[in-house]
Amino acid sequence: MIAIIVSGITCAIFVGAFLVAYLKSKGVYDEYIEGVDKKEYSFKDFLPLGFWLNELNLTRRFVPAGLYVHIHKYNMKISQSIIELNGARYGQYYIMLHNANRTAIGIAIAAVVLIESPLCAVFSQLVSRNSPSFIIRPTCCNVLTSMSRSLPL
Repeated sequence: MIAIIVSGITCAIFVGAFLVAYLKSKGVYDEYIEGVDKKEYSFKDFLPLGFWLNELNLTRRFVPAGLYVHIHKYNMKISQSIIELNGARYGQYYIMLHNANRTAIGIAIAAVVLIESPLCAVFSQLVSRNSPSFIIRPTCCNVLTSMSRSLPL
């Protein structure tokens, strides 16, 4: 029962934050995504969200300095590759586009995981401990079931 409540609260917070961020970013970055090909960037609809979150520079604020050094090295390597492929003139645009796409994909993955977790928590409560072995449950349900059994009810 606790797993359902915690998962539901986490999901509600994430969905609320996602909607606020999406509504704040919608329409602001239209000129950046106007010429973007939907086949090349499948998350084109969420690119404004990625641009907006990247402008907040959350990585720099919340990631420890020791870890940020490695992230910065990776970003510099990717930036060099993008500039080599697209030229110095449009390099900064494609770097911003790549980072926005990467952020949008990360947000989409987080959304799937956080929306699926309450469903798995409910499913794990419905399936008893002595369920037949032929019932195949998703991995997240098995993890949540073992976590909920260890929590005091």
